[in-house]
Amino acid sequence: MNHHIRDNIVFVAIATFAFLSEPTIAQGQNREYDPINFTQQLNFERGSLSPKSQNAIYLTHTDTCRLVQKEFGWLASQCDEIENIVFGYLPNLDNIIVNKPNTDGFVKFDDWEDRDLDAEIELIWDSYVSGIASQSAQLGINITPIDWYVYPTLKKKMATCTTQSY
Repeated sequence: MNHHIRDNIVFVAIATFAFLSEPTIAQGQNREYDPINFTQQLNFERGSLSPKSQNAIYLTHTDTCRLVQKEFGWLASQCDEIENIVFGYLPNLDNIIVNKPNTDGFVKFDDWEDRDLDAEIELIWDSYVSGIASQSAQLGINITPIDWYVYPTLKKKMATCTTQSY
């Protein structure tokens, strides 16, 4: 499996795990950031996002970068991969992370048909565990990955790989 694809899958898994906890910004109550009321369409490299809730807010890219580093243990270099975070976009939805265009999830069929998949998936898991350990150390809290929630599977029709862990 292409190492770039594996690294992207691991990054997405780690990023997703970080947002399973309670939001730090809590609808603008944290004065360390300057949330902006989301009342007008936001334009991004891939398209746009229009407000769906009166309670929606977003951060500047600078605040977004500071938040993901301080609160989620991301590296500064990972800030270049995201455009923004929107909080409270819909009821019962904590946040939406808008990523810059990338090849995350792109899978070549020969990656799945010509290799020892169990060994490749084990490498993805090991890299994920290593990333979580790094994030845990950065935050000073214990985060322990347990297992695959959805074991990596190829979706040939969509040419994507589905993975999720907990």
